[in-house]
Amino acid sequence: MTEEPKSDDRPKEEEPPRLTTALFNIADTVKTLSNMGVAKSKVNPAQGILMGWQATAYLAFAAFLAWMISTSVSADLSEGLGKFLSYAVFGFSALVLVILYGSNLVTGDYMTSGLSLMTRRSRWREVLWEWSITHSGHWMAGFVVGWMIIIGAGQAGPAGSALMEALAGIGETKVHGLEWDQLFYRGIFANWLIAMGVWGAYRTPNIVGKVLLIGIPVSVFFAIGFEHSIVNHFALAAGIWAGGEYTWGEAWFNNLVPVTLGNIVGAMILQGMVYWYVAGMPVWLGPDKWKKPHGTCRDLARAVRDTGTLMLFFVGNGASYGGSHLPVRGGAGVGHNRPDGQPELDRTRGHRTVPGGHGSHREAVLDAPRVAPHTRQLGRHTPQRLCGGPAGDASDMGKPSARVRQRRWFGNAGPRRKESSARRGAASSTRRWQ
Repeated sequence: MTEEPKSDDRPKEEEPPRLTTALFNIADTVKTLSNMGVAKSKVNPAQGILMGWQATAYLAFAAFLAWMISTSVSADLSEGLGKFLSYAVFGFSALVLVILYGSNLVTGDYMTSGLSLMTRRSRWREVLWEWSITHSGHWMAGFVVGWMIIIGAGQAGPAGSALMEALAGIGETKVHGLEWDQLFYRGIFANWLIAMGVWGAYRTPNIVGKVLLIGIPVSVFFAIGFEHSIVNHFALAAGIWAGGEYTWGEAWFNNLVPVTLGNIVGAMILQGMVYWYVAGMPVWLGPDKWKKPHGTCRDLARAVRDTGTLMLFFVGNGASYGGSHLPVRGGAGVGHNRPDGQPELDRTRGHRTVPGGHGSHREAVLDAPRVAPHTRQLGRHTPQRLCGGPAGDASDMGKPSARVRQRRWFGNAGPRRKESSARRGAASSTRRWQ
């Protein structure tokens, strides 16, 4: 008789892969784009301006060709055919040239730099500096290339020609024909689609696949008529050179400001933040080391709060913004304030009442007399993280868990050694996520 195999010898059933990491590789794409955002924030001003210049030149060539085809075919054959050909030409040439040729488009950086901020790899001042210098290159290219095409080369024909009238009409419609809120929402949708193209370009190594994944959303954006700030740098300049009745100041304030704000929201929040949350909200800890928080609603609210500061910076409405304590389990009525104004500790649950804000929120803290001194340096932790038992187990309140003792003596990966100030700063920032 043959013996039955022991339970240890039987092949173990494979654990099903996580949907986002194994099937769609979303987490890998988020890390790639985050690394790209960090790299772009390190370029010097000359590099940033020149790469921005190149990107606007590519968009200008594609947009001018699309408008030329639309005007010519509409007059000779069919207006619908002319529009269809212009959408296809722009969609499969504009952003394709920008990405495959190696230039830099700031509206794509709204997503990549946003991901580097969410993963704690970049700082706001680095991101804002990179956006500023790249935007400078875009503006200079739109002004100069527009003059070179319309006035210098005379490619639009003499004054009064069909193409010159079309360019002037496009500019006047963008400046005088739309309200601020309309431009803002059109900017959101435009750069949401552009960010889809950038996202799709890094989902496949195949060149044909890249062209399709980039071209389809860009064609949709151009066909519907959404507003893209960098395309408008050229379109508004060309409209002025073609005889449009508006000034440079009106072009900036009536169009570029609301469109830019919408572009930031569309790329950073509706594309970048959504996929960052789906990927498990990864946070960079070091080379090839990433931490994945659980992706709770509180973590997402904190990320929205952090990225919202950029919108306040651009809008400049003077509204005060302060980080309030977010509620945790429970709500009002858990504890009361003492007569001296200090919060009263709920010793049975290890929480305290935090006065102010919307209701009485509780913050997970430990009873001060029962916390060992070496556990205070780890920041705010719930009793479950510091102690092995449940929150209400008072017998374990003074006993640090094995994880805490290991971190105290050995760190995360080996014997503790002297760290640089940069590493200590990165470590302290990641503790807030734990």
